[in-house]
Amino acid sequence: MNIAFLNIYGGKVERGAETFTHELARRLEKKHQVVFFKGKSDILPSHGFSGSLVKQMTKRTFLDTPSRAVFKFSLANIGKIIRSNFDIVIPMNGFWQLLLLKLFQPLGRYKIVVTGHSGPGWDERWNLYLKPDAFVATTEPTRIWAARTAPWTRVEMIPYGIDAKVLQKAGPVSIDLKKPIILCPAALVPYKRIDRAIEAVVLIKEASLFVVGRGGLESKLKRMGKVKLGSRFALTGVAHDKMASLYQAADVVTLPSQAQENSPMVFLESLAAGKPVVTTDSQRNRWLLGDAGLYCNPEDKAQYARTLRQALRLGGQTETKWRIQRVARRFAIRSVVRQYEELFHSLTK
Repeated sequence: MNIAFLNIYGGKVERGAETFTHELARRLEKKHQVVFFKGKSDILPSHGFSGSLVKQMTKRTFLDTPSRAVFKFSLANIGKIIRSNFDIVIPMNGFWQLLLLKLFQPLGRYKIVVTGHSGPGWDERWNLYLKPDAFVATTEPTRIWAARTAPWTRVEMIPYGIDAKVLQKAGPVSIDLKKPIILCPAALVPYKRIDRAIEAVVLIKEASLFVVGRGGLESKLKRMGKVKLGSRFALTGVAHDKMASLYQAADVVTLPSQAQENSPMVFLESLAAGKPVVTTDSQRNRWLLGDAGLYCNPEDKAQYARTLRQALRLGGQTETKWRIQRVARRFAIRSVVRQYEELFHSLTK
């Protein structure tokens, strides 16, 4: 089977979606012909609909700078896709990419599969409205939402997957922070709410916070962390292949994102590393983590701090480790790859 992935940010952005998709492509190419189309532009994706009314409307109509770059990238590669006789094409950059693939589909005769990386929201609504041959939701709550939003589109549920052995084999790296260490791996953008994690750890005098990520809020968060936590705080960006050792060095992982967060790979990586997770109380988070997670409202810093303390207390217990391992088995990468292969075969038979 010939399979194509399209991602303008491939190789330049290390978000969960990119991490998972590259691993999926790597495993698929053991049995199939896989081509990964990547962009050359330095333009990065935008987050949310903040800013002036004009900026918000420009983004909602897919006319902002990142969206226009996606259009140019997709248009430049559509001829190659048509000529290459792909069986499956997987676009990762939303509206313009999917629209162009739909328009030229009669010439290429490929099937279009979209994975819902963003979760319920504006972008995914358009991915559903444009009716790809299959839309893959990565959580069951998202599948239910997608099926209700566009009943004319085929919707399947296949979660993200993880190779637990990679996380389990890694040795802990030395971190120059007072133990215990609370790890917060996240893009430094507003909806991740890293400032809430800082405020909560202020109330936990015995613990340190280690933020790992890159983004536009880096300078602001560094200043805030140093002022509020002093030597109990560090922030840095590292390559994704270094993250396994950081998970092993941490005692607890936290991600206080807004409830819009879809299916963070951080959760799966934490489970694979055997670490308890403290996160926002939302339907999708509870579906993903089950009883291996601890939930709170990060806007309530006292409640957030109490939940982090509970995770620190329970993290080393045998029962906690057993629960984490049991949940982690649901996301074994082999099973996830097999589900994608079954979906592809059902579309092309």
